[in-house]
Amino acid sequence: MGTDPHSDETDWPSARSGDSDAFARVWDRHRDDVFAQVLTAVTDARQAEDVTAMVFLEAWRRRSAVKVVDGSLRSWLSGSVRDVVRSRGKLAKKYAPLLERLPEPVAPTRTVTPGPALEGQYVEPDPKRDLDAVAPPAPGPGIADEPDLDAGGAR
Repeated sequence: MGTDPHSDETDWPSARSGDSDAFARVWDRHRDDVFAQVLTAVTDARQAEDVTAMVFLEAWRRRSAVKVVDGSLRSWLSGSVRDVVRSRGKLAKKYAPLLERLPEPVAPTRTVTPGPALEGQYVEPDPKRDLDAVAPPAPGPGIADEPDLDAGGAR
């Protein structure tokens, strides 16, 4: 048997350094909880998927400021859900080019049923597969080059 050597404490520093497998493990560990939290504020499953993606895009964009607390990113991600839900219109415009390039899910792998209205409508994304399928951005300023949203004091 043995224990899993991967945790947020070990994966997040690796993910910050560009390890896509470590970021995928963070996604796998927290995606369902983030999605469920988003569904409490955004009732449309497709919008909830987009907001969930935006939470993780924000984690990546602000990766140097993201804190592991008590061995987990759960607290940071939970606060980020609140912030992203509140400012999703602005963030949706910002991330629209990236969200539009993400491929549609190809086959259901697992169904999340937070309520009868959404039964069977959710297909779990695979971040490594999905990010590999996205064409590289055109040369020029990108998300990593954008100023922090907090620079103006808003959050």
